[in-house]
Amino acid sequence: MKKTVAAVLAVLLLWACSKTGGEPPVTPPACNIGALVLAATASDSCVAEGKITIQSPTGAGLVYNLNNGANQNAAEFAGLLPGRYQVKVTNADGCSRMDSVQVTGKPVTPGLRFLAVKALFAVNCTPCHFGPGPSAGLNLASNCQIAGKWDRIKARAVDGVSSPMPQGGLMPPAERQKITDWINAGHRITD
Repeated sequence: MKKTVAAVLAVLLLWACSKTGGEPPVTPPACNIGALVLAATASDSCVAEGKITIQSPTGAGLVYNLNNGANQNAAEFAGLLPGRYQVKVTNADGCSRMDSVQVTGKPVTPGLRFLAVKALFAVNCTPCHFGPGPSAGLNLASNCQIAGKWDRIKARAVDGVSSPMPQGGLMPPAERQKITDWINAGHRITD
């Protein structure tokens, strides 16, 4: 009877070892990356100038990525618009840690010249350049589009090159002068 019990235990032990591969489970190395310390600088809402700096951990053997993009060795990401970003740090063992950080937008107060130009566009350029799918991709309801396309606006709405805008003919000289004054002041939202 003792031999039978011993034989059954031996068979069970062999079966158990064959089920687990006979090897003890591999324990991954402990992750030695501490908490992430991140710093972010604000960005203009139209010009990507925000920055995220990984203050800790830093050093050799670490790679960094932003929003699951390509890995890089530098602990800084620049040229960012306002928004929430995921930062991931990975060491040479493949251990990683992730955290998120907000790049805030700088407050912008539109200037009087800009507001006058935007009001002209609301009267003279609707519906073609307002709302979804604007003509030629130029949405004059967007402050960033107005400031970013000032040279195109000048060519079409002030100079009438290559064709005048609005389509029915150029605005009166006094209205075109408002656009010119804004452009000459710096063609920024704050002008």
